[in-house]
This record gives sequence, C-alpha cells and structure tokens, in this order.
Amino acid sequence: MKKIAFIIFFICNILCSHAQLKMDVLNMTVSNLKKEVFSKKEYIQGKDTVVLVACREHDRNIPFLEVDLEIKNASDSAITLQPYKHLSKMYLSFRMDDKLYKEEVSFYLNKNKINSFNEVIVLEPNQTIKLFSSAYIARQGSLLEIAFSEMDDRTLPIMQILPTLKFEYCDAGGLAACQDSVLNVKIQDHPTSLEQSFSEFDIDELFKKKGE
Repeated sequence: MKKIAFIIFFICNILCSHAQLKMDVLNMTVSNLKKEVFSKKEYIQGKDTVVLVACREHDRNIPFLEVDLEIKNASDSAITLQPYKHLSKMYLSFRMDDKLYKEEVSFYLNKNKINSFNEVIVLEPNQTIKLFSSAYIARQGSLLEIAFSEMDDRTLPIMQILPTLKFEYCDAGGLAACQDSVLNVKIQDHPTSLEQSFSEFDIDELFKKKGE
C-alpha cells in the first residue's frame, strides 16, 4: 500500500512540476541540410598565388540546430530555478524511422555562454527567462551520424524529424519543462555559430608569410 501511495505521489509530483513551467521554442535555425563542398579561392599577387579553402572549424557537416527557448512560470506563486547547476540538464528528443532518439545537449542563459554557477533565478508568476541551445542532430560516432554524413541532401529526413522534435529542461531543483510549441523555424546553409569566410583573412599577410 505504501508503494502504491509513493508511486501516485511521484506521478503527481512529475505532472505538477511540468504544469508549473511552460517552455516554447521562439526561434529554431536548422542548417547543414546539404553536404558541404569546401569552397576554394585563388589570390594572385605578381608571380605568387595563394589558394584558400574556406570551411567552418569544428563543423561536423551534419544537420545542426540552434534554438532560442523561453521558459515561463505558469503557476500562481514564485518558482526558483538553478540553470547553472551541473545537475540541471537540457535534452533533445525526436523520432526517425519509428525509432526514438534522445540526447543531452548544451544550453546557456545567453549566447555569450557566461554563467555564474552559484546563482539562482526566482521567477514570479508569468515571468520568463530565455535560454539558448545548440546541437548536432546526431551524437558523434553514432550510426545516425554516419547515415547523415553519407547523404548529399538531408532535407527529407529532417522534415520527418521536425514535427516530433522536443526540447526538455530538467532543473536541479526538481522542476521540468517540456517544449510546447515552435514559433519560428529558419533554414540556412551553415551554422551561424560556426561561420567563417574569406573576408576574415589578411591576404597581404598571407603573401608575406609565403615569401618567408
């Protein structure tokens, strides 16, 4: 009887914790839908030629997500959150070919990734905080990553994944929030956080180094 009572209390606690927090994806950017072919550009100065290959450092060249999340206190009393504690987690889950995938992903209170690990946040009723998260769609070294890396165009599988995609925040204090809706989705060629272009290079300096 005690076990049954504990189970009922545990289930009610989970339901209540989710009911207190509401989470939406304000903006989602999906990139790397097509396999990247590295760009080359030649610069000629006199008899010398410098060839640059433009690529994005650390880019695994598989679909990549960047999201702006908003968590709202949907209760009628103040709630304390501890997003900086190491026990607070963000998870990404989705279905593909009738298989469920779920992975822990990184998240930040702001895009500058500056966190204070001792800070707690008190949310009053209807007050919100914004989080930023980014993740590759497949875990590194997984069969799913290999499958995506072999595709020239990943648009169709990503379109199948997106309706099932969910972000879930689990706070160190025991509260949790599962994404309710995605308000805006944007498709672009490459991740904004990994952008790199030819314009970043000092061409005269490169020619100088070549002549050393």
